[in-house]
Amino acid sequence: MRTTHNRLFATILILCLFLSHSFAYSASAPSPISTGGPEISSASAVVMDVNTGALLYAKNAGETGQPSSLTKLVTAYIVLKELDMGSSVSVSSNAAKQTFPTAANVGYKSGEIVTVSDALKGMLLASAEDCCYALSEKAGGSMEGFATKMNRYAEDLGFVNSHFVNGMGLFADGHYSCAYDMGLVAAKLMKEFPTYKNILSSEKLSLGATDMSNGREVTSSHRIMNGKDKYDGVYAGKTGGSAYGGDGSWALCTYLKSGKMNLVCIVMGAPSNDSVYKDTKLLFDYVKENYETLSISSALNVKPTGLSTVFEECPLFSLSNETRVYLDPEAYLILPKKYDISLISTQVGYHNGIRLSDGENCIGTLSLYYNGLSIGEADILYYTEDISMSALAFNSVFPSYLKLPGASSESSVEKGEKGTKAIGFWAKTKQKITDLFSKATMFSIAIAALFFIVGTIAIILIFPMESRIQIDHLYLKRPDEDEDYDAESSVSEVRRSSIQSFDDMHEINSEDYNGK
Repeated sequence: MRTTHNRLFATILILCLFLSHSFAYSASAPSPISTGGPEISSASAVVMDVNTGALLYAKNAGETGQPSSLTKLVTAYIVLKELDMGSSVSVSSNAAKQTFPTAANVGYKSGEIVTVSDALKGMLLASAEDCCYALSEKAGGSMEGFATKMNRYAEDLGFVNSHFVNGMGLFADGHYSCAYDMGLVAAKLMKEFPTYKNILSSEKLSLGATDMSNGREVTSSHRIMNGKDKYDGVYAGKTGGSAYGGDGSWALCTYLKSGKMNLVCIVMGAPSNDSVYKDTKLLFDYVKENYETLSISSALNVKPTGLSTVFEECPLFSLSNETRVYLDPEAYLILPKKYDISLISTQVGYHNGIRLSDGENCIGTLSLYYNGLSIGEADILYYTEDISMSALAFNSVFPSYLKLPGASSESSVEKGEKGTKAIGFWAKTKQKITDLFSKATMFSIAIAALFFIVGTIAIILIFPMESRIQIDHLYLKRPDEDEDYDAESSVSEVRRSSIQSFDDMHEINSEDYNGK
């Protein structure tokens, strides 16, 4: 009987492990902020904002397809995370063999020693297979080991539907990804690694000489970047498909700066090389025509939309410029040009365990959402001039003003109609809030001092003289033998000391929290 139970348990355990592995990267991709967009020939595509993470367009964003050489974006992320750009790479015989007719390569020979930096330039700018293979072996020990590492990173990056077998993007069973996942890693690379931006924003780069060959020059294979095609605002790009995959294997990653928007467009499963560029341009046109950016720090002044209601639940941010708590002035949010104010919500998060220093301190993040989807975030900054205050002391004051209150019975639309009034209201009540806090603090200290004094007097009056003398050892100055003991004067001395401490504390509170 026990054997049967053990077998049943083992079967269930194996089934659970199989299911957890099978669905490791099968979560759904989020929806875009606004539906609609142009008809494109590519099977899937996304447009995201690099800085805010806002998803502005999506077509089959989570459906699997061949990422082709966009796979090299994941390889680049791991290389930049783990390898020193100045370290060396020995090109193996397997890496040197990546010279099949449709493969791009630099032409490194077996045994040639190159720098990680040069190999990365060749891999990203020219999509060179020999460079990618060499870097994969350097970071993973072997191609198989590197593929295992890629799948671990995919989970950490929040991929929803990807699995990798090699670092180059060669067609293989079990090698697949989706437009959303490629957009995620492309945005992270541009946001986190200046080296990546410097490489992909170049038309040509020089590679250093090695022990076996002279220096080389590599040229971008992205047609907008190398001047064969044009689109204003495009500043970087990576090709993702080639003829060896056949129809439906073409992919492209392109970055565009338009006003404050910093966009990345991923198209996958295009029928031809021409179509990936055509689709990319259509999608950039769509986003520029249908979305707008607003500075979060100045959004209170936007009219007539009543965007000030975004901050009504965070009143401290709508106070005068004298306040020491403010938002990052460079932060922005992205909204459809025809948006519904009632769909905007905010969330405040704090950074715990910090110690404030003189100057500007980041104490938290204000996140903004449209219909539950991210549209931007801003650092909450606190400025100190002379006094360094611990996070514990800070949090004892400000969270009561920053935390989100319960939902109001008043509708968001009704709030929007009188949004501009909120600014003046909170500006006028700034001093009242500060005064209330100061009075509450003073009242608490006064009550504590009163209890201490009353308790001391009670001890003096109730206990007999012998006990009183013993207590004097602990609480009051014990009289010398040749002095007359005066309990009342001792109590007065304690009272004066308490009041002095109270005055000192009130003076510190006034300096720290009055926003002066």
